[in-house]
Amino acid sequence: MKKKDALIVWKKMDTHIIDNFKKYFESLPHLEGIQTEAFYAEDVQFQDPIRKIKGVDNVRLYHNRFCGNLVRGGFRYTQQTLLHDKAYLSWRLELEYKVSKRRVHVSGITVLLLSDKIISHCDYYDAGALFYENLPVIGFVIRILKRQLSRGC
Repeated sequence: MKKKDALIVWKKMDTHIIDNFKKYFESLPHLEGIQTEAFYAEDVQFQDPIRKIKGVDNVRLYHNRFCGNLVRGGFRYTQQTLLHDKAYLSWRLELEYKVSKRRVHVSGITVLLLSDKIISHCDYYDAGALFYENLPVIGFVIRILKRQLSRGC
């Protein structure tokens, strides 16, 4: 069985929405070309470990602020499962921040709920690995704590 055969494919429009979504986030911070309205509903709800946001304009503003701190980065989607009105996307995110020039890698999953467009976008990932561990003092302390905890297992 081919990988594509394992997917439950919906209407052509739905897979097109997912493709636009993935294309938008594959290369950061350069988010030109595709507008968020191509895949997000006007009243989309977005949630990640840091924030909960409602409305396409607010979500776009959040993404633009996040990308304003980057030199480069992007999502590499590793698996996609479509089931009824939901899409589950596994990914690996790689970022290079302007200030530290440090490369950061984190894995996570996105759950999308669709109607005609994406009405809910929830990201699940380790916020500590993405943000806190990369702050000078706090990051040092968190890394020491993680090492200590891993020795105890």
